[in-house]
Formats: sequence, C-alpha cells, structure tokens
Amino acid sequence: MVSAGGYLRIGVSALILAGLVGCRTREAGGTAEGAPVILISVDTLRSDHVSAYGATSVETPRIDALAADSILFERVYSHCPLTLPSHCTILTGLLPSAHGVRNNKGYFLEKGVETLAERLGRTGYRTLAVVSSAVLSRRTGIDQGFDEFEEPSTRREARVFAQTRGDVAVTQARRWLDSSDGEERFFLFLHLFDPHTPYAAPEPYASQHGHPYDAEVAYTDYLIGVFLDFLEERGLYDRALIIFLSDHGEGLGDHVEEEHGIFLYRESLQVPLLMKLPAGQQAGQRVGGPAALADVAPTILSLLGLEREGLPGHSLLDPPRPQAERTIYSESVFGLEQYGWSELKSAIRGSMHYIQAPRPELYDLRADPGETRNLLPGKSVPDELVMAIAAVGEGRRSQRAISREEEERLAVLGYLGGPGRDTESAAAFERSDPKDHIHQAMELQSLTKQIGTTDSLGPEQRVIELLEELGIGREPMRRTIATNMLRAGHPRPALEAIQPFSDSQDVATQLTLGEIAVALGRLSEARSRFERVLRQDRDNAEAHSDMGILFLTQGRFGEARPWLERAVALDAGLTEAWNGLGVAQAQSGEPAGAIRAWRKAVALDPNLGDAWYNLAVALKRAGDRKGAVRALERYLPLVQGSEQARAQTLLRQLRRESF
Repeated sequence: MVSAGGYLRIGVSALILAGLVGCRTREAGGTAEGAPVILISVDTLRSDHVSAYGATSVETPRIDALAADSILFERVYSHCPLTLPSHCTILTGLLPSAHGVRNNKGYFLEKGVETLAERLGRTGYRTLAVVSSAVLSRRTGIDQGFDEFEEPSTRREARVFAQTRGDVAVTQARRWLDSSDGEERFFLFLHLFDPHTPYAAPEPYASQHGHPYDAEVAYTDYLIGVFLDFLEERGLYDRALIIFLSDHGEGLGDHVEEEHGIFLYRESLQVPLLMKLPAGQQAGQRVGGPAALADVAPTILSLLGLEREGLPGHSLLDPPRPQAERTIYSESVFGLEQYGWSELKSAIRGSMHYIQAPRPELYDLRADPGETRNLLPGKSVPDELVMAIAAVGEGRRSQRAISREEEERLAVLGYLGGPGRDTESAAAFERSDPKDHIHQAMELQSLTKQIGTTDSLGPEQRVIELLEELGIGREPMRRTIATNMLRAGHPRPALEAIQPFSDSQDVATQLTLGEIAVALGRLSEARSRFERVLRQDRDNAEAHSDMGILFLTQGRFGEARPWLERAVALDAGLTEAWNGLGVAQAQSGEPAGAIRAWRKAVALDPNLGDAWYNLAVALKRAGDRKGAVRALERYLPLVQGSEQARAQTLLRQLRRESF
C-alpha cells in the first residue's frame, strides 16, 4: 500500500505520463534540428469532425492532405477543456496544476513558468504568435518569449467579443513570414478561433452545412489550405516541422452540454494532432497509443535536439514503452468557479475513463465510445486511475484581478463567474454535481448571450429566474450579468440582478450599482456609491471616470473635467473617460482638445459610436469636412433608427459641401 506521502514522492511524471523514468532530456541530433517550427492550433476542433479521423458530417480535404504528409496520432487528449489553460499546457509542456492556469477567467501564466517560445528564443529562433481570441491576450502572460505577438483589438462594447477572423489571422502570419528576410530559424504559433462560438462562418460554407459548427470547421479547413499553399510557394513547407492540433473539443449536445468547459467527456477532451516532419519523414504513419497535449512541447524540443528538462511529458517519437501504459489526467474548475458546483477531474488509462464527481462515472471507451453507459457502481474503479488523480493534488492557482471591461468581453462567450473566496473553502464533494443542473446551465448560457440583442426584456427576466432556481448567489456572476443588462439599455433588470449585493464591499459591484443608479436618474445615490469606492481606493480610475460622467449628465462640465482628466491619467485605456473628456473640453470652448480626446477614444474602441459622432461634428465645425465624412462613415454601421437617419442627413450635407 502506498502512503499519501508516497503519492507526493512518486509525482505526476510517473503516474500521469508514465514511462519517463530515466529518459534522456536532450536528443543527440534531432530529426528536425534547426528546422522552422510552425504550430497551428484550431480552437474547439473535435477530432471526430476531421475527415482523417472518421468525420462524416463535414469534409476537411486540406487538413486531410496535411495528415497524409504527417504522423497522425489517433488518441490525443486535452488536460482541460478550456482555451487558456490548454494553450498554456501546449506552450509549456506542464499540466494546469503545475503552470497554475486553471480557467479562462482570472488567471495568468507567471513569469517563472518557462514557455516553448522562451526555450527556442534562447537558441536563436525568432518567435511570433498570432492569436485570434482575447482569451489569449497579453494580459494572461501567454505572450512571454514571443518577439512579436499579434492579438485582437479589445472593445468596450458589451455585446462584442474581441476576436480576429481566421482569414485576417492567416494574412498576419503570411505578412510576418514575407518580411522575415529568409530567416531560417523561426517559431510561428498560429491560433485560429473560428470553430468556437459564436458560429458565424461566411458563405458559401454557412449554407452548405447543416450545423453551423461544421460550417466553421469547413471554413477553417479552407484557411489551412490557403496557409499551407503559401508555405509551399515560399519553399517552407517541405523543410518545416509543422504541428497541427486543437486545444479541446466541443460538446454539441452529446451530453447536453452544447459548448465546453463544464464536462470531461471524450467529445470535449479528444483532439486531433498531426506532426509533419521535414522532408516528409514518416509521412502517413498513424499512432494508436494514447498521447496528451503536454507531450507537444517536449516532442518539439526533442526533434530539434534541444533540452526538455523539467517537462513531465515525453517525446511522442520516443520508442514506445508497452510495459508502462499511460494514464492521462484532465480537469475542469469551470463549474466550480462559475456556478459554485463541484469541480471535475478525470483519468484515462487504456480504454477506461474515470470521471471523479459527486456521482462518479466510469466508461469503457472501446466498447462505449459515446460514453452512454456508466459502469458504476457495478464495477470497481481501477486503482491506477484513482491514484493518478490523487497524485496531481490541488496544484497551483495563478490568479489575477480582472477589469470590469474584461468581465464584459468574456461574458459574451458565457464566462460569467470567476475565482473567488466562495470557491476556495468547501471540499468538492460537498458541492452539487454539474450533471444535476446542466439543462438549466445551458439555458442560462444561451440567454446571457441574447441580452441586449432585442428590445424585449424576456431574456433578462428569465436569467434572473434561473439564477434563483439554481441558487446562484455568486457576486461575480450577478455583477457581470447586471453590467451587460445595463450596457444593453435595461437598467431596471440590471438592478434586480445585482440587488442582493447592494451592501457589498466589492469595488466593482459598487461601481456597477452606481452606474445603474445614474441610468435610473438616481444621481445622489450614484454619487454616494462612487464616493464610497474612492474612500476605499482614492486612485480608482473607473470611479473617477464615473464621477466625471455623473457631472456631465447634470450639465456641470467644469466640475466633470478634472475627474475625467484624473481618470485618463490613472488609466489611459478608459474609452468612456476619453469620450467624456472630449465633451467637457468642447463645452469649455476647447475644440482642439476635444478632437484629440475623441480620436483617442475611437483608437481604443473603434465601436464607440458616441465618440465617432462627436468627432464628426467637431471636425465639421473645424472645417475638416473630409475628416467628418470619414468619422460618420465609421459611425453609421454602429447605430440604427433615428440616430442613423440623423447621421445620414449630416453625411449627405457634408458630401454636397465637399464638391
């Protein structure tokens, strides 16, 4: 019998990624030494929706062509069904419990955690990342080691998520390679986000497929073809080491979950992995043994002949060790941190998949690949699976504070909660099982994405009902929902959602309550809440901005201005403060200063309609008719109804005056 102390000494490397004892940490002359390295990650791509893996609902001819030139790994599993933790694993070779990033929201990769880009950079590789989702923004720390890092521009508007379209991301990668001056040694990380919700494939793909997810997969396949053709034209394809993979899958309703993050079933964990070696080495091979995303970094390092010291995974091209069958660990804290339910952990060994939950599950993946028949309690759980989960333990949690703006952006993808004090105390088995609430959770996720998309208050009212039904009193979640309702122009349901926390000491909650009070015309209450925040934190930039905007609503422009100036001095990224400062300066007879402020606002947020309109009017008055026309042209797509008609009238007038 192994003691608890023994688990700690045995460690993750022996139980989770078996067969590592005594393995070399440096390859003598890797088979891809000095080769360019291209890592392509297609977010949310299920392996069974790729033709080379047996897909029937969608065809992926360009990915299949890459597979024919590659080694295809048939059984590859993610350690977490969430974008940020999984990509941190891909780029560090560490499990989430080791690198500390456990969820998309409220976590960051610490500087002391070494990335693949840092390892390659030290050996003379130039490094570039093109990421297509704000979930992988610089603020998460995932950019460390990259010489250049392309990410989506952030937007303040609540109903817009910062995402780069796949065609734009491919163009950015091509542009970088075109400007590389024949650089031989480079590492390019290209991340495509299109198969992630919201599904919005362009035509003709949207019309050609029954499910919008498959339309996105087909479109992404086309983009992969465009990029690979470019590599061929540049003479890079044959000599490059190309790794194609996904970070996690998608539920698509197989176990009720439509998207991903809550459950640990195979549809969310199993991903494609193709590895094309230089000069067509081992092309067309298929490897049936289990593999994990933690193996990607050590495999790349091994192929390049570089050290892989400290990484628990092993090179996928190492000689197999059949005497030591692997156990692969996965986890999700999403249900815990968003809804207050139990976290989930799982272990896969051979054909057996054990999911540790308040009502545990055990599946035989060979006999039941859809995981429809739970073998518990009739069958005992293999000891190796229980020990593997115990060996990981609680691990690290590298948490960070996030802004309310970031909360709003992530809410569009359904991320409403986040790590907090109320998720750190009770043991997992004292919490409810996510399976008991999954139908309501899916309805809640769907409705929160509809907030503000229509004039109806139906989604908002049902969201509040669901919060009560689920017993969710979590402050971060309610605050996020309230903020989105407010941004959508519905302050009364916003107040109802956040009302249980009206006496909270949390600064973000008090700011939200104050902003709701402004929208409801309760200006003295709003001022009281903003002053309360400033007593706690006198340099809170958002409180200064909110106080300035409060004075603007009262027509007290002179009093508003110092508050807004202080706000942008404390945080130059506050778009609403720049817009408000422009108003205050214009009213004070300083048009040049107002124009500068509004230009700053729209540079930070190209979707801030008020600032575009203000800028257009100011430029017209300053005699810059062409500039005013350009500003109105940017404003028009952002509005509708009477506001759009007003802008169109002004635009026609400006165009007549320009000729």
